[in-house]
Amino acid sequence: MPALLGSITPSGEADALLRCFTPVTGALTVKARSLRSAQSKLAPRLQFADELLLRLAGGRRASPVLAGAQLVRSHAAWRGDLRLLALYWFMLDCAITGSGEPALNSQVFQLIVNLLRSEPQPAAQSALAAVFCLKL
Repeated sequence: MPALLGSITPSGEADALLRCFTPVTGALTVKARSLRSAQSKLAPRLQFADELLLRLAGGRRASPVLAGAQLVRSHAAWRGDLRLLALYWFMLDCAITGSGEPALNSQVFQLIVNLLRSEPQPAAQSALAAVFCLKL
C-alpha cells in the first residue's frame, strides 16, 4: 500500500505506532513491532517525506501491523531543509485531519507527491505552501 509517513510514536518498550496517509484509507495508524530496537531492519527504511510502499498484516486490535516497508522514491532534499520538512509535516497533518472518501484521499495524496517531486529552489519554497492550500 503506498503511504507517506506522518509521525512515529513510541508504544511499549520497543514498538511504535506510525501515523501514515495513504491514497485509499487516508489516515492510517500502523503498529510497528520492535521498530525502536537496535536490530530493527525496518527503521532505516521509514523516513519522513519519502514515498513508501507498506506491507501490512492483520493485528489483534484495530491497527494493522507493519510487515514490511519498501522505498518507492526518496526525497532526501526535503529532510535536509528544515523549512521544507516543516511544510511536509503541515501538508501531512492537513491530509490526515481531512481524510475521507478514497477518491478525495487519492487526489490529496497525489497533490503531496507531486509537490515532493517538484524539488523546489529556495526562492520558490513559500509558493509551495500556497499551491498546497489552494489546491486542497
